[in-house]
Amino acid sequence: MNFTPLLIVAGIVAGVSLLGLVISYWRQSTVFRSYEEYAPDAQTLAGRLKAEVFRDSLDLVISGNFGRLPTVIRFSHADNTPGLNVRMRAPATFTMSVVPKGAKTTEGRVLLRTSDDGFDARFVTRTDQPTQARLFVGNKTALPHIQKLCCSSQTFLTITAAGVELSELTIPSPYTAPHIQAHLESMAALAQELHHMPGADAIKITPYKKERSKIIRVALAVGVVTAIVAVVMAMHDRSDTPAADNGNSAVQAASSGVPPADAAQIAGLPDFRLASENDFNPDGAAWTRSRTGREVSGRVEGSFSGNDATENAYVLVRDSGPNAGQKRVVMLAKNAVKYDAGYPELAVVGKVPRENFAGIEWVGKPPAPADGDGLLIVRKPNDLRSGTVIYLSGGRTEAAVPVNYLNVGIQ
Repeated sequence: MNFTPLLIVAGIVAGVSLLGLVISYWRQSTVFRSYEEYAPDAQTLAGRLKAEVFRDSLDLVISGNFGRLPTVIRFSHADNTPGLNVRMRAPATFTMSVVPKGAKTTEGRVLLRTSDDGFDARFVTRTDQPTQARLFVGNKTALPHIQKLCCSSQTFLTITAAGVELSELTIPSPYTAPHIQAHLESMAALAQELHHMPGADAIKITPYKKERSKIIRVALAVGVVTAIVAVVMAMHDRSDTPAADNGNSAVQAASSGVPPADAAQIAGLPDFRLASENDFNPDGAAWTRSRTGREVSGRVEGSFSGNDATENAYVLVRDSGPNAGQKRVVMLAKNAVKYDAGYPELAVVGKVPRENFAGIEWVGKPPAPADGDGLLIVRKPNDLRSGTVIYLSGGRTEAAVPVNYLNVGIQ
């Protein structure tokens, strides 16, 4: 049967569209893994904020704008972090913390009383700038919203130069989206009142611009156009071979600093390059260098599947675009990607030998037996519990948090 060029192009467009649906479904299922019960609420909030939804290590993150205020909502199942954290940029010129009575806090030297004795009996308000904080809390609009935000004994509220931040020890359920929506409205009201404070006019806030949500659509459009061009060129010159195109792909892969065999497994690689020591936090890089005895690099060798084969993990850096500088950690085993996640900042990435697992003190239950070596990923060098060890157990990707990443022992 002979097919006309029009039918061939139509078939290619249909195939690419179907592929796009499959990719979208796969990406959504990956993003919400272990957070399935909150997926509808997260999608509702993402629509309200016109936000992107992605994973930061084991956390589910929604990043967008509430009105014109950059807002980040973070869900976490980790034992050492709040279940819910909401940050909203605001023009704050002072710092203030509101914590439940009896909770430990090191922020704010001056105890501040509000006009509500009942509220002061349940929460403690502290600040380092009492004059500005009293002016703010004394506002007849601000205090009611502070009280709404401090809705339980598990709620912590802070105001800093970064804006307004709310944490709850557990993820609110049920009615997760309406609960968070109400908090966002109160936080926006506080941001409006902060704008009226002296000196706030000098603080400029730029709305968050997302890029991630466009990737699939752009990729599909490029795929369709490329396919059509390929058909047209083939119709004009059937003597051409695909060898030149394959060569170009190999050049692109090599330019990222990743060997071709691994590059073939990593999606979106042309947008990234292999990290160098300068891309890591300086303190974290110095500590890594002292432990391994060599320069810090974006390539970590190990036997992650436990089959004694040399396998690689990579730290990649996005070089351009609105998300320039964003880090990405990819771990491969048995010629397949076993871990792929983005990080806004990285301090340490190193191999954890399998034999070291038994001597590590872990947060929560001991991890499942490891197939091979693990990969230590530390976000903040000064936070001893900000490290996560990614490893395989029975071929499945697992994660465990050490009590003190300094005692893990990397190579």
